[in-house]
Amino acid sequence: MRVPAVPVLFLVLLASGVLPAQLVTSPAIRAGERVRVTGPAVGSQSTRVANVLGLHGDTLYLRGDGAEAGGAPVEVPMTGLTRLEVSAGITRHTWLAAGLGALAGGVIGVLTAGDGSTILPGAAATGNAGEARSLDRTASAFSGAVLGALAGGLIGHFWKAEHWYALPLPRETGNGRRAP
Repeated sequence: MRVPAVPVLFLVLLASGVLPAQLVTSPAIRAGERVRVTGPAVGSQSTRVANVLGLHGDTLYLRGDGAEAGGAPVEVPMTGLTRLEVSAGITRHTWLAAGLGALAGGVIGVLTAGDGSTILPGAAATGNAGEARSLDRTASAFSGAVLGALAGGLIGHFWKAEHWYALPLPRETGNGRRAP
């Protein structure tokens, strides 16, 4: 008879007094990471962005970011945090803005296109007015899309956003012990 491994492992852990949820005791933070911490332990600010110097026991050691970078390390107890986020990096929006600029430029090009007299002079007299208008709209849409993509790409290159992901915080249990 074969015994399933997962229920047996759970019973062994239960008998030893360690629940599977207690196996992870602290968030995975490495020194040098950029974090955003929120809570009363942060001090006068409710949220602080800083670089991690280390995590020892229940205390997070941070060095301020930007103007605070030269200051003394700040000790933040994990129990005084309500939220802990780690930076996933800063991204630029060059391609998104270029695509939106091309779309907007193309629409503006179509809407501002002329009657075609600049492309085929005398088209109305020869019965080709519709073809000339269509050609003028196509050329205007293409020109607008190219100029819009260039302008949007330039704007998007300078449009930066930092992305964050939240880490679970250990929480206090009723018996004074820390639970993940």
